[in-house]
Amino acid sequence: MTRAANVGLAGPGDNPEHSWAVGTAADDGVDSLLERLRALGADPLVADEAISGASMSMAPAMAAGIVAAARDMPAAGPALVTILMGANDACARVSAGMTTVDSFRHDLAETLAILRDGTTTEGGATVPGLPAGSTVVVLSVPDVARLRSIPAPSGLAEAARALFCPNLLAVDASAAEVDAARIRIEAFNAALATACEAVEARDGLAGRLHCRHDGGLLFQTPFEADDVSRLDGFHPSVAGQARIAELAWRIGQWSASGPEPGGLSSVALPGSWAGQAATARPGEVGSPAPGP
Repeated sequence: MTRAANVGLAGPGDNPEHSWAVGTAADDGVDSLLERLRALGADPLVADEAISGASMSMAPAMAAGIVAAARDMPAAGPALVTILMGANDACARVSAGMTTVDSFRHDLAETLAILRDGTTTEGGATVPGLPAGSTVVVLSVPDVARLRSIPAPSGLAEAARALFCPNLLAVDASAAEVDAARIRIEAFNAALATACEAVEARDGLAGRLHCRHDGGLLFQTPFEADDVSRLDGFHPSVAGQARIAELAWRIGQWSASGPEPGGLSSVALPGSWAGQAATARPGEVGSPAPGP
């Protein structure tokens, strides 16, 4: 989702210029988090660690890339990292192939620990964590099963989304498979909320690291046919990217209202760096996003 795959404007593939997180295309209707921060007078530096098709098992490496980028950027200030991951973990040929909840929790915990405390490179060099005062924004995993109620725009799109997420979106997916995947997404969302709340409780008051969760807002949002790519009937269209950007902005400290603090990509404030890390699309992974 963060990489704006198959939005339909430039053909198949990633189109990060239309991303809800770090999009920069003018007049596309997507007011990305990056563009919103710039409108407030910030001049973020962006370190994009997004990878299409990523699962949570890849998030620790993304986090390591982000902290490495922060170390190498001049005059680093507070960073903003967004996390939108989990759909790829719930999509599989059969329910037995989904990421287990324990594995998801473990990889998520390692990711957050790297962002907070840093890591050690293969060469033995120590890389510190994010600068004090940084924020991690965590979006819930969308309710992918809702796409079953939106007819695919073409036979090709129907085949494509069944390929991305067969246990949830194949025409012949059984009710048991669909239910199992939806329950797993709900468990992933509970893990995301719990982990984010733990970071905020431990480090938020001290200003070491903040974590804000969307309270299930993205999961609860019913996307319409126009919000879905006409190329594959699965990924967000430009309109869908715009809706995610609006939802994500509500979570951030710059919004007038939004869920309580609770992705991965990041964007920095003036004089700081920004890095992006993960997205939630079955078959694709995240990108940076200035987060709420």
